[in-house]
Amino acid sequence: MSFTVQIGHAADVLARNVAAQISRRHKQAGRPPPRADADLTNMLDRLSTNLRTAASILVTEDEVLARRLADEKQGFRSLEETRIASHVASLRNDASFEPLNWIADLDLVRDIKRINDHLVASSAYPILMKRGELLESRLKYAE
Repeated sequence: MSFTVQIGHAADVLARNVAAQISRRHKQAGRPPPRADADLTNMLDRLSTNLRTAASILVTEDEVLARRLADEKQGFRSLEETRIASHVASLRNDASFEPLNWIADLDLVRDIKRINDHLVASSAYPILMKRGELLESRLKYAE
């Protein structure tokens, strides 16, 4: 049931946000440079792989795959942070840099990351939780 709910949430983000943003990107005259499109394509390819991994985990309950998919959450967080740092550097160094394109790009990256978060929560977390290998919280307990 959890898998279905999480995949449904991921599909909502994909349909409502990601697909619309990608469509707008290709219609705009001031599209980002090809390298930025290549980076996004790589993220989407990685997301596609993670979807296949999540479906496999649902069927096999493979702990190794569950751990690998859970690690992808940090990987996507790093990709988002790198992208933000790149945009901030461009904003500082390039007077022609357009903040609206920057915001739209970061929204797209954030939404791709959110979809990946749903994939992890749908399949990897239940396996790791069942085996007692998932913390209840990322917060440190105060002593």
